[in-house]
Amino acid sequence: MVDNKPAQAKAFIKSFFSGDFQPDTLQAYSHWILPALLDAEEAQWESFASRWLSDLRANKPIQYIFQKAFFGEIELQVNEFTLIPRPETEELCQLMKNHYQSSTDSHQLLDLGTGSGCIPLLLKKYFPKWYINGIDIQKGAIDIAIQNSINLQLEVDFKVQDLLEIQNLNNNLNILTSNPPYISEFEKLNINENVLNFEPHIALFVKDKNPLIFYKKIANLAERKIGKLDIWLEINSLLSNETADLFKKIGATKIITDYSGNPRFIFCSKQK
Repeated sequence: MVDNKPAQAKAFIKSFFSGDFQPDTLQAYSHWILPALLDAEEAQWESFASRWLSDLRANKPIQYIFQKAFFGEIELQVNEFTLIPRPETEELCQLMKNHYQSSTDSHQLLDLGTGSGCIPLLLKKYFPKWYINGIDIQKGAIDIAIQNSINLQLEVDFKVQDLLEIQNLNNNLNILTSNPPYISEFEKLNINENVLNFEPHIALFVKDKNPLIFYKKIANLAERKIGKLDIWLEINSLLSNETADLFKKIGATKIITDYSGNPRFIFCSKQK
């Protein structure tokens, strides 16, 4: 017997949502909506869709509506404690994959401000032999990261810890990653409403008077660590030179642009 449910669900999505969204947007949303409809009884579709449409009209990100985000080759659970993983952060992971793909070493990596665990989990998928840890100040975020690790069957150690309270880095560590809060408060005027109203501000914003607070801390920890260390960071493109200057005294430092041509990443290689 032919299963017509997928075709019926696709037709329902088009009929119910096309009045509010352009075809390309609706096609993207279908990655979340279609599986949810297929898991539900057809009699429930309109009730569920009405609730989803109400949330979307309120500018709630679809990732939060379904508590699911796609990141590289992995699917992540997200909630109000975690940022929605961005394409730029995925690009950072791809840069690292390209950099280390010929290495046979078993590296030890720490991700600072891990959120949903997107960076360490994708890197663990790329490099199964690496020993990877992630920390975040929010227990709600770490709970999600741990659940993602379990769901994906990727062994990464996560724990609650405040980056600013770390005294020293483990000398066995040889790779450091971070996408810390870096948006200054004055930039809020340019931030979309769906971000301002739904994503955790603690993971996004820093005070105007000290916008590089987390990068200064990372540079200080890296400088005092004994031994080699590769540092990969996502940064505020408006402060790329100022951020790079913090790391030049530690080792060879370069600013890397993202696919849009913005200075978005820093790579620093400390040799001793």
